[in-house]
Amino acid sequence: MEEIEVVLLEMILSLARIGKPVMLMQALEIANSLVKNTEKEEEIKEWKWKHLKMKDPQHELGKKYWRNFYTRHRDVLTTKKAICFDQKRAEWCTKENLCQMYEKNYGYWSSDEAGNIAVELPEPIWFDKAGNEVADEKLSFGRKTKYKIVKPELLLFVDKVGANTSQ
Repeated sequence: MEEIEVVLLEMILSLARIGKPVMLMQALEIANSLVKNTEKEEEIKEWKWKHLKMKDPQHELGKKYWRNFYTRHRDVLTTKKAICFDQKRAEWCTKENLCQMYEKNYGYWSSDEAGNIAVELPEPIWFDKAGNEVADEKLSFGRKTKYKIVKPELLLFVDKVGANTSQ
């Protein structure tokens, strides 16, 4: 299971980095999808039959697996209560926080880990709507930036609208 747990852990951490925390049932769905129709599926069934004496074991991993997985990775995983984002939005949406989010995202996108989707420029510059560098603010689209997206085909933006954004 180690090779599957590496993938599962990376998926959970990636989702957390983009502000999409994973709940228990979602984590189990991901874990079960990783073992379905693989050799691990048969290994899980055999283990359950041998150790738990199940007559017709299923491959599905359950809550006990998640508890053990969490214990093995508690140095990088954390749990907390759900937050209703709508109630916190006014407190959170400050210029300082948005600038911090901008820096974190673009900083990450310009790293080897993210495939260098963006590059950090020596100084902030203006871009037009097509992504071309312009010298005049009147010709620009948006604010000055010190990052340029160089691999837009690798970047996916998702926007969820509604009151239940914590799910």
